[in-house]
Amino acid sequence: MTRRRGGKRVTPARMLALAGELARTGVQGGEVGIAAARTITHRTAMMAAAAGDPVAMANPEFVRMGTEKLEAAVEAGQAMAKGMAELGQAWTALAAGPLLPGSPAFGRVPTPADWLAWQSRAAGAMASGMMMGGMAAGLRLAEAWSAVASAGLAPVHRTVSANARRLGRERG
Repeated sequence: MTRRRGGKRVTPARMLALAGELARTGVQGGEVGIAAARTITHRTAMMAAAAGDPVAMANPEFVRMGTEKLEAAVEAGQAMAKGMAELGQAWTALAAGPLLPGSPAFGRVPTPADWLAWQSRAAGAMASGMMMGGMAAGLRLAEAWSAVASAGLAPVHRTVSANARRLGRERG
């Protein structure tokens, strides 16, 4: 699940890989929305048809609605939990890493003047190209977030897509 793409180097290939992963996750999110709408439509029609018949309300599909959501949620949570360690490390590297000497990350509580002075130095370092470590840490954090989101969405996508296909075949 953790897809760490190398050390501290920020490369165009690494950034494009992240963009591709984010795009795939976005497409999956859209597919989840469409499949969920189809599934809801089929199941609502089934419930409306069964409303006057107590025997029809015992349809196993009505029980399946709840159990499959719970199963997908548990699987998504487990998949996301696997990536949380990398996410925590990436966050720590960005937040507490030595972006610049004098960073107000640790020590005493920084004052607004401390933050302004640090931001001024950071802007100067970015302009001169000295802050590649910070960019790499930011990219690592984005990769970790993307991996966690993708892992969490995958079981939901799989379940809702399978339901939409199955119910579409059954209901015509």
